[in-house]
Amino acid sequence: MTSPMRFQFFFILFLTACFRKTEVATPLATLENSLPKITTTEALKAGPAAKEKLLSKPEQESIYFAASLEKEALKLLLKDASFDDLTLFSVLSYAVETQSGIKKMAPARLDCSRFLLEQNPARSREIKIYKTCQKPAVLLAVIDLGLTVRNPQGRHNLTVTFYIKEWAQVVGLSVLLTAKDPVCEITIEDKKLQRLSCENWSRSVSVLNTSAEEIRLKTFIFERKQKNQFVLKGGRYKDLTERVQFNIEVPLEGKIVRWEKEIEVIDEFADKLEAADKSVGKSVDIPAPRPVKRLQINGEKNESEESQTGQDDGTNGGIPPGPQPQQPTGGR
Repeated sequence: MTSPMRFQFFFILFLTACFRKTEVATPLATLENSLPKITTTEALKAGPAAKEKLLSKPEQESIYFAASLEKEALKLLLKDASFDDLTLFSVLSYAVETQSGIKKMAPARLDCSRFLLEQNPARSREIKIYKTCQKPAVLLAVIDLGLTVRNPQGRHNLTVTFYIKEWAQVVGLSVLLTAKDPVCEITIEDKKLQRLSCENWSRSVSVLNTSAEEIRLKTFIFERKQKNQFVLKGGRYKDLTERVQFNIEVPLEGKIVRWEKEIEVIDEFADKLEAADKSVGKSVDIPAPRPVKRLQINGEKNESEESQTGQDDGTNGGIPPGPQPQQPTGGR
C-alpha cells in the first residue's frame, strides 16, 4: 500500500473513532428529560385516567365486606338464600369503586349510576357522596374517617351516615315516612373489618295497595372475634304495628339460632264495634215520662188540680162535674 493510501485509511479510522466517542458521551440528563415523567409504579399501572383515592385500600375493602354482610343479613331475615337485591352498602361500594377508576357494570334497578366522592373542605376527615344524575347533585351519604390511632394494629373507625330520604329505591317508600337516618360504624384493625354495627336499620319487604310490611332492627352487629359473630334483633311491622319479634344469632361455629314470637294485636276500635253489635236486640227499660202540667189560663185549673177535684165519687163516672144550672129566683 502506498503512502498516500495509508494516510487516507488512518484518517478515516480517526474520524470514525471520534464520532463514536461523541455518541457514547451524550449526557444522561438529556436522555432523562426526553422521557415522560413517571413518579411511582402504581401511577404507571393506573394510567392517565386514574382518580384521586380518598379512601385507603383497607377502608375500601371494609366497605365492600360490609355490603356482603348486609346481604347475608337480609338472606337470614327474609329466609331467602337467593336474595340479591340493592342494599345501602352495595350502592355505596359501587360509588367507591367507580370513583377509584374501576370500570364496573351498574347494579340492576339502580336509578342513577353516576356518583361523586368529595372531601369536605371544612373537615378533611369527612367524605361526602353525591348522586350526580341531576342538577344540583344530591347528597346521599357521608363517611367520617374519624381520628386514626397510631398503633401497630392501625385500629380506627369509619362512621357512615345514610340520608334515608334519598334511598327510597333501596329501602322502600313506606320506610321514609317513619324511619330515621341509618348510621353504621366500621372498626378496622390489622387492615380488616373487625366490627360492623348499625343503628336505625330498616327496610320494606312487601307493599300492597292498602298495607306495607317492614323489618326494623334494634341490633345489627357483626364482630369477627366474638363467639356469636352476627346478631340481629328486631321486629316485623305491618301498618306501623309490630307483629313479630325475632332474634337471630350466627355463631363462629355451629348452627344458626333463630327465635321468633308473634305478638297479639289488640284493636280497641274493633272491640268497641263488636260490643255494640252484641247489644243490638236486647230489651231496654225505658222510664215512664213525668206528668206534664198545663199552664193556667184565665183561671183554669191544671190537670193535677182537676184530677183532685174530679175524683170518682160514683155519681158522674169520674168525669169532673160541669157548671151547675142556676135556680130561678123569681115567683111565678
